[in-house]
Amino acid sequence: MKYIHFFLLMVALLFAAEVKADSIKEMAESIQKPISLKSAKTALLSVTFNHTSHRGISCFTCHHMPSEKNGRYISCSQCHKDVGRSKEANSLFSAFHNKESKHSCYACHLRKAKEKPELYATTFVNCRPCHSRMTNAIQGPMTIKASKSPLLNVSFNHSSHQGINCFTCHHKVSEKGRYVGCEECHLNLGRTTEKASMFNAFHNTKSSHACYACHLKKVQAKPERFAQTFYNCRPCHKAAVSQKSK
Repeated sequence: MKYIHFFLLMVALLFAAEVKADSIKEMAESIQKPISLKSAKTALLSVTFNHTSHRGISCFTCHHMPSEKNGRYISCSQCHKDVGRSKEANSLFSAFHNKESKHSCYACHLRKAKEKPELYATTFVNCRPCHSRMTNAIQGPMTIKASKSPLLNVSFNHSSHQGINCFTCHHKVSEKGRYVGCEECHLNLGRTTEKASMFNAFHNTKSSHACYACHLKKVQAKPERFAQTFYNCRPCHKAAVSQKSK
């Protein structure tokens, strides 16, 4: 009788080993292909993630909670269920963007850029390289048109503001998860210091979001570098400055 029990035990162990082997094989095959981390708000914020480009990183760096059922790695969304733009620990946004976390993408990229700037400083900047569709959409210059005169138009390049967080300027997000343009809230086109005016949005010297205020801070912090560039209406209103100097 005991031989039968021993035989059944060996069969069970072999079966368990085979299942585990299949599980490992299945896992290895599944991480060969890129996966899409879909944004709940907009496809522009979706992220294409490649396990193969993170080979040198321990799986437990990101998958820091193993499954209780079969010991396999569990996805972020199984614990971080809140899909809102929240800094709470249970939100997906926090899981990927928490600068203080040992497990988030953004925190890791910041460390890499700091440790090896020659390799990563221009790659891991702002929302890149994760939100590549978003960053590709803002590569070219855009024209911010003045209501009074085309001489006051501003040619704005996102690429020359790469080191600045998107939320410095786009401090509100739409219900669809897209960055809100200034004109969607600042509707008044007159030259006024009212909060709702476009002029105020760009020129308020006390705002943490205005172009002019940011330029002034740059001059104060590093006059040797910016004093000749961020002076008066330059470099934003280039056409108006050129016309005035004639």
